Amino acid sequence: MNTGKVTYIGERINETGAIDCSQLKDKLGDATEIETKVKGEVVGICPDKSCELKMDMEDGTCMVVKLNNLTVPIPRDITGKTAIVEGKLYVDTTSSKVIPGYKKDSGISVSESEAISDPEVSLAFNARGLIIR
Repeated sequence: MNTGKVTYIGERINETGAIDCSQLKDKLGDATEIETKVKGEVVGICPDKSCELKMDMEDGTCMVVKLNNLTVPIPRDITGKTAIVEGKLYVDTTSSKVIPGYKKDSGISVSESEAISDPEVSLAFNARGLIIR
């Protein structure tokens, strides 16, 4: 875990009981959503509004974390730091109609992004509290 300044955003939570991102899929099992607390490395921040972050799932994928009732923006300099979030983990399905716009924003060519025909299924998280270490 990183050392240094600790930042709290949203509801004041603690680290007790937080599991690693790598354990989330097992904890979710066949459910489509659960309440949980998780910790992991921040690998990206929403560039426009600092309203969401991405956490490394340790399997080559990322999980998008949105904060409920965000009163202050997420700091933009937290990539590589450890985040602890508490809230609702859920299975998110992104329509193939909106995926090309997301992919284009991330630098994939227009022809590659327009070739996507299947919806994208991933894990996402609505957090009521965030700790950054």
